[in-house]
Amino acid sequence: MRILAETENPRIVCRFLLKMAIELLATTEPSLVFSEAFDEARVFALTGEKQNEWWYMFDENITVAKKLMIPVDTHMQSPNESLTLELIELDKSRFVFHMKLFYLDMFCPLDYEIYHPPKKSLVEPEHRLYII
Repeated sequence: MRILAETENPRIVCRFLLKMAIELLATTEPSLVFSEAFDEARVFALTGEKQNEWWYMFDENITVAKKLMIPVDTHMQSPNESLTLELIELDKSRFVFHMKLFYLDMFCPLDYEIYHPPKKSLVEPEHRLYII
């Protein structure tokens, strides 16, 4: 049996992912972090105020999830295997934040004009799209 954890406040999760993305941007691309391209992401992440629609997506690898349920101690994995943070650059100054945590991939754009995949193409519960 599988019990899915579902957030009661997707808005807070989106803001959290944006905050992580901005911190990662500050670390990897310090010259870009305060550019106008990220103003709306910064404002929404820090204050919760938004002018446009934001989204984030969870993509669950069920095969890996099932393998992790069998071992006695999943914490024995190295940190490199259990957590990955990256910014995927689509084009100049347009990034999507990607966080991989064990079997769960999380995506959140740093630009509200980056459109999400069509909902029809995403099969739940493995793929969950939240539009804020």
